[in-house]
Amino acid sequence: MFKAKISSILAVGSGEGFQGVDDRVLEQPTIDIPQSFRSFVEGALLRVQTQYPALRFRATAAGIEIASVTVDDLDDLRKNVLHAVYREKIYAETLPLRRALIDAVTAK
Repeated sequence: MFKAKISSILAVGSGEGFQGVDDRVLEQPTIDIPQSFRSFVEGALLRVQTQYPALRFRATAAGIEIASVTVDDLDDLRKNVLHAVYREKIYAETLPLRRALIDAVTAK
């Protein structure tokens, strides 16, 4: 899940002997999406937007661009975005099979 920003809390301490959180912000990083998965990006972005309503995503030719995100949050975000794209691919590819199964079960 998206990590909460705690840099303001860390600033209160003395900081002596403490390695703080890397809260640098990356402006418009892009998560690369393999060519074979790019047709599923639009559907996946709907799921990702519900998980991260404060972030803004945009589909590009290379993948998914994020408006801004901290360096620490990028790995978790990348994992969740790629998972959403993969789930969208599975959903789209199995939809005809599920429909056929439902039709076969409900047909009299």
